[in-house]
Amino acid sequence: MRLWSPGLFLLLAGLSLSLPAAGRRGIQEVQALVGDTVKLSCIHPLGPGVTLGDLYLYWQADVGGRTIAVASHLGLGGLGAPDLIFQNRTRLSAEGMKRGDFSLHLSDVGPQDQLTFQCLLLRKSQNMQPLFNVSVDLKVAAHFSPPVVTSEDGPEDGELTFTCTSSDGFPKPRLHWVNRTDGSLLPGALTNCSRDSRGLYHVHSVLRLPRTPSIRVGCCVENLSLQQNLSSPPEPVLSPSPSGSPSGQSSALQGSGGTVFSVLAVLVVLVAVAAGWACRSQCPPRRRYTGAQEERPVQELTDHV
Repeated sequence: MRLWSPGLFLLLAGLSLSLPAAGRRGIQEVQALVGDTVKLSCIHPLGPGVTLGDLYLYWQADVGGRTIAVASHLGLGGLGAPDLIFQNRTRLSAEGMKRGDFSLHLSDVGPQDQLTFQCLLLRKSQNMQPLFNVSVDLKVAAHFSPPVVTSEDGPEDGELTFTCTSSDGFPKPRLHWVNRTDGSLLPGALTNCSRDSRGLYHVHSVLRLPRTPSIRVGCCVENLSLQQNLSSPPEPVLSPSPSGSPSGQSSALQGSGGTVFSVLAVLVVLVAVAAGWACRSQCPPRRRYTGAQEERPVQELTDHV
């Protein structure tokens, strides 16, 4: 006997729709971060004479119009097999169910788990009479990495190109370019969002602006689910660079020129020290003037004798 047959799911779906108003609850909403373990609450105190062996518990979800098994407890029959995407990730507490707590623990939450889950509780001895029904909306989120902005001369003369990147977030973000001088938004950026194998978003945005005497821009990535707004670090003021010499390259050349000068100065000092040692080893030692003063008392003692 298949525990989760298509006919059984149609039956459960019909039961959920025809369940008396007294047995229904409003849709709950729960939020979890990617990788966390979340508890989907389903609590219904057991009445007098009701035993756990007489109850059938079904946790299910709708994925693309298809109802799939998430977790189940089939009275004395034990636990039912979940769908492949939920295998080894769900847990029901036997002790909790004895107290009327039929909550589902879902581990290693990912973007694919952003679904509406349904908890159905039925009584076997009363022809599968539905006792309780609750729906839980699971909202999944992940923090984006701090946005990073780079700049370079654009393909056209007198133009600057700014690039902003951020990754590993969920759900799809909003990205804004900001003029840090006056706080205004900068329109016209080309922004692309892609998803990796884990379902997380990577955002890449390019903004082109005319070169001005000084300009400061910033990039903001907004995650609405987490009410989080990440801003790029402050950018240095960019000034016009000579024609054909990108601003980034000119500053790099200036930095490298100072480094070369420092290295040459050290080499000159080392050569001078080495030459001094060479001369000292080959030339006869010179007598110091203080040496003659030290010999004078000896001469005076000899004449006295």
